[in-house]
Amino acid sequence: MLKEVDNEINIISNTLSSSYNSLDLLISDVLTSALLIGYHTGAHDMRINLEKHAENGFQKSVLDPQKGGNIKAGKVEPLKNLINEMACFLYTNNCIGKFTKENATASIFQLLYEFNINNKSLECFSTFTNNEIKERFVNQQIKHKQKSSSLRQPSVSKLLEVLKTDYNQTKIKKKLK
Repeated sequence: MLKEVDNEINIISNTLSSSYNSLDLLISDVLTSALLIGYHTGAHDMRINLEKHAENGFQKSVLDPQKGGNIKAGKVEPLKNLINEMACFLYTNNCIGKFTKENATASIFQLLYEFNINNKSLECFSTFTNNEIKERFVNQQIKHKQKSSSLRQPSVSKLLEVLKTDYNQTKIKKKLK
């Protein structure tokens, strides 16, 4: 673009130094060259601005995608797997009656919260505020499967007891490391 501007400046200087029969023709050629200089200068400035943003976007989205997000998400992965495993354990246990997702969430959260109080230094809890697991997080990880049973709906404390029989503190710690 700047080469075009330089070319138009040369044309204007040649136009002004040459002799014209008509003043209208001289003014027309000078104005045309001046407009083309403005056009090419503006196009150059616009191209520079757009190239900068395009380069930054390419760098961010293609060369450095999710620089920190994958690391942070990877820390919580063992906790997600444990929650999913506990939920599957509850849903596949035939000794328990039909229960809601809220009860499953509450029982898993209580067990993990008791564990979390004494083990806040584990890396999987570092992404939470004050290194404390949130019930909402547990709820998001559980995929509710409708269970058919003729037994009564168990309470949260009953579900917690069932979980504690299979998931003691050492087993939880081993799974989260």
